[in-house]
Amino acid sequence: MRAVHWIGGPRLGLRQTYLSLEKSWLAYKDALLAAPPSPQGARKVMALSEEVLALAQQGTVQLETLGGANVHLVNLAGRERMLSQRAAKLYQAQAWAVADGTAPAEIERMRQEYAYALRELEGASGNSAAIRDQLALGRSQWSFFEIALKSRSDDKRTQATHVATTSERLLEVMDTLTELYEKQSR
Repeated sequence: MRAVHWIGGPRLGLRQTYLSLEKSWLAYKDALLAAPPSPQGARKVMALSEEVLALAQQGTVQLETLGGANVHLVNLAGRERMLSQRAAKLYQAQAWAVADGTAPAEIERMRQEYAYALRELEGASGNSAAIRDQLALGRSQWSFFEIALKSRSDDKRTQATHVATTSERLLEVMDTLTELYEKQSR
């Protein structure tokens, strides 16, 4: 493996991003562990989690520019994992009345982004049979997840459980897909 030298240019920006990410991560971790759960604490955790996510995405984009074309599908599949988890997080935050007013629009934006990226992954040339199978599984799991997100049951606890369990299953599927793209890119 080649050593990365932090001299300047894109690598300097990447280093600065990851130093900021480390600082934000520590603040996020402290907020999670600092006090007993409360609505105010949950709002703080939500805000810090969004900050960590934004910095992680920024770093990922910077890494992709350094890594070349083969890295794009790996990152795109990895982003699909994040989108499902973030949508579930925002859904749960709404259920607990700790989400801000943008949560419904953000969930909808993530649903659209997920569908678009899934089509891009499905259309990628060079997908192996294993990748195509995993993409088909991802599409079916996404359908279950969307049903859970859109459900309007009187039993809020069961509804929230369905969102949580379907998002976790989707995470597993997309994690496997990301690994398959990673192996294929080597």
